[in-house]
Amino acid sequence: MKFTTFLLCVLAAVQSTAQTTNQFRYSGQVKHARFTRAQIDSIRNERMQRWYLQLRREEVEARAGQEWVRSASEPTNARAREVKPKIAVQNNTISAQSAPASQLLNTSGLQAVSDAASPLQQNQHSPTMYQIPFASSGNTIELAVENISKIQATNVSVELSNAPSWLTFDKKRLSIASLAGKAEQSAVFTFAVGKSAPVNFPAAITFTIINAIGEKWTKEISVQVSPPEKYELFQNYPNPFNPTTTISYQLPAPREVSLKIYDAIGREVTTLTEGLREAGYHEEIWNATNTASGMYIYQLEIKNETGKAQFFRRKMILLR
Repeated sequence: MKFTTFLLCVLAAVQSTAQTTNQFRYSGQVKHARFTRAQIDSIRNERMQRWYLQLRREEVEARAGQEWVRSASEPTNARAREVKPKIAVQNNTISAQSAPASQLLNTSGLQAVSDAASPLQQNQHSPTMYQIPFASSGNTIELAVENISKIQATNVSVELSNAPSWLTFDKKRLSIASLAGKAEQSAVFTFAVGKSAPVNFPAAITFTIINAIGEKWTKEISVQVSPPEKYELFQNYPNPFNPTTTISYQLPAPREVSLKIYDAIGREVTTLTEGLREAGYHEEIWNATNTASGMYIYQLEIKNETGKAQFFRRKMILLR
């Protein structure tokens, strides 16, 4: 009887424990069943977004202090690249160093007002009109190229992109291998002024500055050729000649002129030119095909504003 009662108690305890365990498991299953598939996906997406934002935050912090732009030549989906140094032409100087003494009007260096060139092919016109001597050589243009950023610039080139035909430059391109941030370096171009240059007539010289990635800046300099200092009749060329020769002269101001040819005994042979001529250099060609060999005299007559005449004469030889 006692054994039977003990056995029944044990079985009841085991049954009670099993029910409790089943109830716990059942409760646990109900607890997890409260989250639907959509909720689980939402939680997963939220965790992925937090992880992605953390990575992006770390990347931005690693690139702090750098600027980023997209190249205009790259497609819209191309990767960004780091901004390269910005170049500026701070100032320019023009000086005439070795022109003939008789033709120099102003040989001192002329300092331009400081004006930085605008980037991306936008012209910055110089506010200064530079006077350069007529028919001179050894003149120089000095461009101060400055790196206005803190990033080192490499392979910067300064090129002559436009100039009048009567200017002759020794070099049309100069290179700057390296230019430190906030540093400045000069590019000096040497040029000569031809006799055919129109005097007192504004002209422009344009330089293009190109960096390693092809970005461009331009600098335009305004120049004007001063007139000759004095009247002069030059020796004909060639001399002796057969049958043509060139006779040239220069005027410091507009004047009425007459250029005539005479033979050895003073008889007039021909008139090459007559009338008003502008200041500057002029040439006339004499074709002596139907003229006998011998010595000839060419005479330049110049009348000033009051009508008073000046005469210049030279000899030449026609040799057949």
